[in-house]
Amino acid sequence: MSSLQLPDVILERIFRMLSMDDWRSCEKTCRRFWVFFARIMWPRVKRLDINKTLSKRFFVDEHRLNLNLLRYLFLKCVALRSVSIDPLGKNKYHFQAVCWISHSCLEQLCNICPLLTELCFRSCVFSSFYVFKYLQHLPPTLKALKVEWCRVDESGHDGTVDGAVSSILSCLHKLETFSLRGTCYGTCRMTDRSLERLPTSLKIIDLSENFETRIANLNWSRFLSRLQELHLERVSVTSHDLQCLCQSCPDLKSLTLAYADQISDFSTIAVLRELRGLKLDGNRTHVIDDALAKICNGCTRLVSLSLDCCCALTVSGIKNLAKLPQLEFLNLNSIRCVNDECLETICSSCTHLSNLQIKYCKQLTIQGLLCLLKLSQLERVGLSGQDAVDAQLLDQLRSLRTLKCIETENCQHLK
Repeated sequence: MSSLQLPDVILERIFRMLSMDDWRSCEKTCRRFWVFFARIMWPRVKRLDINKTLSKRFFVDEHRLNLNLLRYLFLKCVALRSVSIDPLGKNKYHFQAVCWISHSCLEQLCNICPLLTELCFRSCVFSSFYVFKYLQHLPPTLKALKVEWCRVDESGHDGTVDGAVSSILSCLHKLETFSLRGTCYGTCRMTDRSLERLPTSLKIIDLSENFETRIANLNWSRFLSRLQELHLERVSVTSHDLQCLCQSCPDLKSLTLAYADQISDFSTIAVLRELRGLKLDGNRTHVIDDALAKICNGCTRLVSLSLDCCCALTVSGIKNLAKLPQLEFLNLNSIRCVNDECLETICSSCTHLSNLQIKYCKQLTIQGLLCLLKLSQLERVGLSGQDAVDAQLLDQLRSLRTLKCIETENCQHLK
């Protein structure tokens, strides 16, 4: 039987295994295939991932997108809901200028994709604030906008950033997810004034890993009763702001307040009964035993907790982690007080841990580290900088069937 005689169901299964580059070639083969792609294949495409890993044809050179190809795909995929322009196509991101986003590219997105609900840019460069601000013309159906590890390549003043971000947010009334993770704006900085016109529909805000953001208050959170995730780093907010956030957004499920030096009392977080994820990295002074005890008593449903470099904690404070039996991820890196007693308590009580980070906890000995064998679901463990780690311990840890990764950099007994 020739391919022209195959039923549509079989043809669809075959073509689903091919890339879109191959689709373009196949549809030109004969009239039946042309009709088949126009009627069945292209209309069912709802997600388009543009990266160099999948196809270099998306790019005319090292940094510029193939606008003709994009226009062709946008016109063909009439039901397109999600577009991701991620040249590197990696899981772990860092800033690297890979792809230039032009006014023409955004114009095509805004005019040809009226049903778009999700748009993501990563490792991209916007040539000017004029181009960046054009995001305000995205279709009103948009629910998720992510501009991560990107750069606006133009000099200006802080008000330019605030004006651009504010204009974009004020036009997207159905937006539920907004992320500027890792993004920078040339010599400009984004301030909390850009967040004054946030749509009340927002559920996720991510401004983490961003050195160019200066957030001085959380007053804007008072209007975000639906907010479920908030990720901030190096902000200048106070304990009063944190209290306002907890009162306004009682259903928060994930919260990041890393390097928040102006917050003196983190115990307010304890009122967030629905919290699943909490990241307090870099708060060296004010994450103290009393605050952690209250958080552990109130947020008993925590699944992920990161306390990297929270150096004010003591042994008695760390022991409160035993009240979090659902923990799957725990980061205690560089906390000097963590000793064998702490680790034994954690391994005996938090039996669902799959990822445990205890790098540079210098008080741990071989006896304490052997407690890791109690964690039957452990998949990843960070042991870098541990003086007690040796080849014999690693052999014993590898007896855990679930264990996939052991990090052992700077361990003096290992070559």
